Amino acid sequence: MPRIHKRKLGSRKYHDYTQETLERALNSLRRGRPIRQVAEEFGISKSTLSRHRRGQQTGKIGRPCVFTEAQENVIVDCIALAGEWGFPLVPYDIRLIVKSYLDRQGKSERRFKANLPGIEWLRAFLKRHSNTLTQKLCQNVKRARASVTREVILDYFTELSVSLEHVDPAMIINYDETNMTDDPKRQNVIVRRGCRHPQRIVDSTKSSVSVMFSATATGHLLPPYIVYKSEHLYNTWTENGPKGAVYNRSKNGWFNMELFEDWFIVIVLPYFQKFEKELPKVMIGDNLASHVSPRVIELCQANRIRFILLPPNSTGVCQPLDVAYFKPLKHHWSKVLSNWKMKHRGTLPKDTFHRLLNSCLQDMDEDIIKKKRSIWF
Repeated sequence: MPRIHKRKLGSRKYHDYTQETLERALNSLRRGRPIRQVAEEFGISKSTLSRHRRGQQTGKIGRPCVFTEAQENVIVDCIALAGEWGFPLVPYDIRLIVKSYLDRQGKSERRFKANLPGIEWLRAFLKRHSNTLTQKLCQNVKRARASVTREVILDYFTELSVSLEHVDPAMIINYDETNMTDDPKRQNVIVRRGCRHPQRIVDSTKSSVSVMFSATATGHLLPPYIVYKSEHLYNTWTENGPKGAVYNRSKNGWFNMELFEDWFIVIVLPYFQKFEKELPKVMIGDNLASHVSPRVIELCQANRIRFILLPPNSTGVCQPLDVAYFKPLKHHWSKVLSNWKMKHRGTLPKDTFHRLLNSCLQDMDEDIIKKKRSIWF
């Protein structure tokens, strides 16, 4: 357990008094008593009393905080807004947000290990902002209770219709990430009657590439955001891919806070900035804590962008991309990957993935989302 330091009076020669004692001493000075007598009576130095009487000593004792008051308020707003959006943050999430904030500012804080604050800093931070933030125990919900019911879905769409009122469909974006696997899946084949377990020789692995797709309520598909599992990104992995696609990488191949922030700035924000800044804009997606960062919240507030989160465990019903796009996408991907596997051996290389994805997207019906616009309304 981290220590919680509480200083005892008498442990140091300066500031060895309480605030109450200081106020009593200053009241004695205001009544005209000599400063030497007051200093001896209350155990406070004459210079300290003199500065407080003139109002010159207003700073805090000890080492300054890592962030200024304005910077900490930005982090507080981020935490509070995340709770209002429906996914309150755990302590480790807050520490990651602080690390992301420092990394984006290009700062290296020596008191933190790799810019990740410790538990003691978090406790002191929560204490400084106890009037805004509080830490509470979260009740675990059983699977039976968490199951999606008809009432939950109806309530969601009722609230969604109210939230989307007076919002232009062109300014409603649905986003979701999916994995494009290196497995062409099973296919229907013709074999001799009586064969119970037909097999075909095809190399397949469990490896995958994460891709973030996003589309508007008018049926316009935004460029995909492709994330490879790697520590480096090479030019051969990005050439001749889908039109306008953006590429990145992470150690585990998953989306994290930094990647979501980059996707938001590079893909979503340029699209929304084509419209007037005062018009309301909406983003519909999953309630993941990794989708929150101080930078994203600042940009949302500056551009009138609001998040609407799907009910938990309802992606297969309420997620427009899942309902209208991902099923035909995975079907076409399986066909494209199968054709490639028939001519090549081994795992699908990264310098080929984006070309196959481009071929897959070109084979799909461009109007497939427009044909299913009813899922939005």
